Amino acid sequence: MTFQERSPDMTDVEARRAPSLTDVAFLAGVSHQTVSRVVNRRPNVSDATRSKVRAAISELGYRPNAAARSLATGRTHSIGILTGEISQYGPSSVLMGIHDAAREAGYFLTVVTLSDYSTPTVDEALSGLLNRGVEGIIAITPHVSALEALERVETSIPLVTVGGGRQSVSDISLNQEGAAAHAVLELIGLGHQVIAHLSGPSDWVDARRRADGWRRALQERGLPAEHLLEGDWSARSGYQAGLRLDIPAGITAVFASNDQMALGLMKALKDRGYDIPMNISVIGFDDVPEAEFYEPPLTTVRQEFHDLGRSCIDALISHPSRPESARYALLPQLITRSSTARRV
Repeated sequence: MTFQERSPDMTDVEARRAPSLTDVAFLAGVSHQTVSRVVNRRPNVSDATRSKVRAAISELGYRPNAAARSLATGRTHSIGILTGEISQYGPSSVLMGIHDAAREAGYFLTVVTLSDYSTPTVDEALSGLLNRGVEGIIAITPHVSALEALERVETSIPLVTVGGGRQSVSDISLNQEGAAAHAVLELIGLGHQVIAHLSGPSDWVDARRRADGWRRALQERGLPAEHLLEGDWSARSGYQAGLRLDIPAGITAVFASNDQMALGLMKALKDRGYDIPMNISVIGFDDVPEAEFYEPPLTTVRQEFHDLGRSCIDALISHPSRPESARYALLPQLITRSSTARRV
């Protein structure tokens, strides 16, 4: 009989009983202690056994009893999340990756959303998380001011920032500058020599890095890095930038710092009578789920946000005293679609 089946003599309480550590051990064919080691991410368990236990946990829908475990170990198994722009695709996707990895590892999340990025606001949010007994904090705060505030923070628990690149705080990042340069090199390879950039807000670290990558790729090849417009990540700001874009200056391609701005940009260019990609090629950034359904389908840079979130949890759990500061090794991938073409 599998766990979900009900025999005629089972009581309602038994039928509703949550799966236990013993149920997982029985299904996986291992000892109770082995399951406990896997749940608590202890060493001395083979990869094959760990995979088997995790499969049993997933099949049964087992969830550790947080209250019992806290009483037994004196630990909360809670991680604090400090975030702000969860309406944006990147931060929200990172948060989902953190959530999934934390759940699999038996940790709970306490999320605090910042109303602004001033030092007093950041300090108050951190104090609130510490008062809740979190065992580590992950800050998804891409604003320069918030990261500067975090750099001055001293806590007794590990603190990881996402994409901040600060020296005194452990940081997990994707290679934003390298990915942007790769996108620009794609356009150069298609014969484009005057390439504009539609950047995100200048107080975002990601926007600065992508602009740096655009500038570096052009300058290293002796091409002008003169046509820079700034948006606010929204499609509306992309549309407004597209209306201002100085096409008569010889611009034949645009690298946009995110897909939503690229969408608005393409709409404005088409409203002005330009064909994409015959007159102007456009590359976006992020590869949002809708990008392949834009008209035309958008060439863009795919970021592994979900994996980035998982790496934050791995860093906290693997190095609880001080997570290693590292740039996430995977360079975002260029996804080629119909919004780019060889210059004619």
